[in-house]
Amino acid sequence: MESTVESYLRQIRLGTPTHAGPLVVVPLFSSHDCPLDFVALSTALASETLTISEAATDGVVGALLAANAADRPVLLLDGQELEGAKQNRILNTTILIGQHSTITIPVSCTEHGRWAYTTDRFQQSISHAPPRLRRLNQRAVSASLDSRGEYAGDQLGVWDFVDRLAHD
Repeated sequence: MESTVESYLRQIRLGTPTHAGPLVVVPLFSSHDCPLDFVALSTALASETLTISEAATDGVVGALLAANAADRPVLLLDGQELEGAKQNRILNTTILIGQHSTITIPVSCTEHGRWAYTTDRFQQSISHAPPRLRRLNQRAVSASLDSRGEYAGDQLGVWDFVDRLAHD
């Protein structure tokens, strides 16, 4: 049976590409009569229908707990940074959290050294992981999925990248 996403993707057609130096932007159009219905992370956090907290009282570096109380799914994008709790984290993959559900989300820490609460819940940061960091982490996530079926990132690689970024 074809999933909703697969059905939606089959309806997409490409528009005329626009070039700006080395960047090419291709608009996507859909004739699908049923748009995907979800709420963005920032909207869900602002309306307090989504809460993101440490996965355990003592914390777990690679996992957070996300509870969606809304009537619509919430979309979290790979590389989005979350601030607060015991350490700031980035999302290891894109996730669509179903309405009225609670899940564990895979993350990598971007704040080496701090392991103390600043808040009990996370908020979206104004930062997003740079493309090179996302690429580094995605390689680790893909390898982890292949070998263990987990969305584990390269924690040491993330810390090293953030440290180099801070000193450049």
